Amino acid sequence: MTKEKSVEVAAEAQRLEGEVREKAESLKGAKLFVDPAEPEEGSPFTVGFSGSSGSPHAWIGIYPAGASHGEHGANWLYVGGGQQPGEGKTAGSVTFVGEQYVAGDYEARLFRNNAHDMMASMSFPISSSEMEEF
Repeated sequence: MTKEKSVEVAAEAQRLEGEVREKAESLKGAKLFVDPAEPEEGSPFTVGFSGSSGSPHAWIGIYPAGASHGEHGANWLYVGGGQQPGEGKTAGSVTFVGEQYVAGDYEARLFRNNAHDMMASMSFPISSSEMEEF
């Protein structure tokens, strides 16, 4: 009986080790990009991602540079593209409407499953829109 229990414990330990490796790989591989790389204030911009968890509850927030994770306001979208859970994706893009973003430095952050467990982040500037004078 002790030998059987040892075999069960070893199998469970091996399964858990595999799960930890998978999670570590997904954390290591998550990446973000912003297109255009330097959006103008008031213009929409796209945040592309890869290496996400695949959960429909993974989400991307836009933050003023250096803000805490809780300071996103309504500036977030699930990886499916809306503020309601949609399709879970490991890679893709979401588009943010830019009216509320003024010139300055920002961060896009990718989080896991309705939490503040960050998988990736990147900094980007939003430039002021130059109005032509007539």
